[in-house]
Amino acid sequence: MENYIETAEQYLRGKLPEDQRQAFEKRLQTDASFYQKVLALQHLNDGLENTSLLRFMDTLQNIPASNASTPQSYTLEELLQMFGTVEHYERELVQMATRSKSQTFQIEQPSNGSDCSEQTQFVLSSNAPTDLQLIIENSSEDEVAEVVFPAHTDQLTINTKAFLPGRYYWKLIGNTQDTLWGFFFIKKDLLPDELN
Repeated sequence: MENYIETAEQYLRGKLPEDQRQAFEKRLQTDASFYQKVLALQHLNDGLENTSLLRFMDTLQNIPASNASTPQSYTLEELLQMFGTVEHYERELVQMATRSKSQTFQIEQPSNGSDCSEQTQFVLSSNAPTDLQLIIENSSEDEVAEVVFPAHTDQLTINTKAFLPGRYYWKLIGNTQDTLWGFFFIKKDLLPDELN
């Protein structure tokens, strides 16, 4: 493991000296992988306590995202891959539409195909009965985020500023409920005509 854990823990406890804190936050802005590792560490440290997790996510969302590490242009081939569909996920989405009426709760937001370039807010039709696991994957089936949707809440906001352009699939998994599925786009305006 990298030596970031001790520094990340000091940051999460608010005990990192100002100069180190600024450097740490800059890395959070520019390194999506590092951001995800720190987020995972926070989940572990909090024991997934609702208030601590929400406070931490608010803090991370207030850090301005930098596009310094994100290319500004892509080849058509890259865009076709980034916005491509995953066949078995698409089948699951079709099946989901026929099952959704029998679910204990439903997803009201985001609607499938939404552009969620800054953030995406997940909104349930009623409070989550238990902690739910939210997994977000890109069109290459790489997991880009895994967070807990806390029990007894009906909303969760995910910062997507560090996500590359493309199609993202999400799964909301509970202990007793069927898995809910959906998808959203990042920078939908870059979606190639070949995929419309």
